[in-house]
Amino acid sequence: MGFMNAALQAGSVCGHDHLVSFYDSEDFLLDAVCAFLGPALLDDGAAIVVATPAHRTRFEAALRAAGIDVDAATREDRYIALDAATVLASFMVDGRPDPTRFRAAVGAVMDRASRGGRELRVYGEMVVLLWEAGDADSTLALEDLWNDFAAVRAFQLLCAYPMRVFDDEHDSAAFERICEQHTAVIPTESYSLLVDPAQRSRAIARLQQQTSALQAELLRLSAHGPSDGPTVEVDDGGHDRDEAGERRDSAGDRRDQAATARDEAADRRDDAAEQRDDAAERSEASAGDDRASRFQSPSAVARREAASDRLRASQDRRDGANERVQAESDRDTAHADRGASALDREYSSDDDLTGAYRRGPGIVELNREIRRARRNQTTTVLAFVDVDGLKAVNDSFGHAAGDRMLREVADALQANLRSHDLVIRYGGDEFICAASGLTLADAQRRLARVNAGLAVGSSRGGTVTVGLAELLPHESTEDVIARADVALYRERRQSRPSLV
Repeated sequence: MGFMNAALQAGSVCGHDHLVSFYDSEDFLLDAVCAFLGPALLDDGAAIVVATPAHRTRFEAALRAAGIDVDAATREDRYIALDAATVLASFMVDGRPDPTRFRAAVGAVMDRASRGGRELRVYGEMVVLLWEAGDADSTLALEDLWNDFAAVRAFQLLCAYPMRVFDDEHDSAAFERICEQHTAVIPTESYSLLVDPAQRSRAIARLQQQTSALQAELLRLSAHGPSDGPTVEVDDGGHDRDEAGERRDSAGDRRDQAATARDEAADRRDDAAEQRDDAAERSEASAGDDRASRFQSPSAVARREAASDRLRASQDRRDGANERVQAESDRDTAHADRGASALDREYSSDDDLTGAYRRGPGIVELNREIRRARRNQTTTVLAFVDVDGLKAVNDSFGHAAGDRMLREVADALQANLRSHDLVIRYGGDEFICAASGLTLADAQRRLARVNAGLAVGSSRGGTVTVGLAELLPHESTEDVIARADVALYRERRQSRPSLV
């Protein structure tokens, strides 16, 4: 594939090749890995694959289809396939990659593969396993270990990340750092498969426009609340919400039009793929039998280009479907904007005493967070938090002391949850917290620290009791709150003051 050759040439300027490929579809990943490993194996070089079982199976089948004798290469230690999770576990110490163990584990395999001075190419997925586990620091550390090892060993390395794992706004700094750690970056197939320079220029301009629009939207939202968390846009008459609804409806219409255009583009790409297959069949009749040429012969190139056309057609159709889903989402959000405008007129956002959301706007934000989590297919954990002994403090020391305890509890909740998690004052001595992307165990650990902090910093030694519930598919907001309340009651009956 042309983009792989260009990436290798860019890397060689730096003395070694450490490439990173980002991908949307598994088919693009398959093409990229085979284009990286295939030429070395055909030229009696060696390849090491450190990947998941499913990927190893697909890579091997594709290499066989390209005319590579994988069995012979395996016997000769020229093709070594290893399980990414097993290799990763062999050099992790206390949750971090250990440099000495890494060099020992990887170096031993490289010694086998590069015997006799063979060219060596390595494809690895261990960094992706770390990233998907939420360990960005270890991901970056492992990338650095590969670069350090390249200073003393001769090999070319390809890493690949699915673009979906970088969909959080807080990932941008780490994403930029990952790109800096590599000698060349291969963008996703929506750009890499574009051959015409004019098409690439249009794709770049489109991305720049989308970035500019997103930045403008973030600036607009920041005028109504913190940019790093959920916001409620409050105005004197809900006017901003009504205008937002109109904009969302218009966006939905534009997305439907874009979806239709993508479907038409997909049809054109399928026609191009048929023409490339015809060209491949014509050229195969005159193709030579040279082993290395099979991978780069005109017929093989035509077939790969046909496959690329079909891949792009499939991507166009998926993009079209995504546009339609987003159009529906825009209309749902427009409806929510109009409904929320009425609530904005009725409620202000923050509780004057604690700084948490008031119950009314807080529930609006909770509904939005639940919808967002379901669209992104992430978990949502809800905590029902009760302040222990507030009435006794009020009766013994006065309401000022009780107010101070409530502020201390709210501060402790916000300090131990993430900045974008919701904290809502639900009743007099009750709070509701919502955290998306956490498991029950994660939320339990964070909330356990609340009592630990209150034990040190609370003026009256306050504590809280917590009931946890994880949102179920199709469960309503009221139902998950009710289940968390039942869990809170169960905690109290068991005479445990908290999760500590």
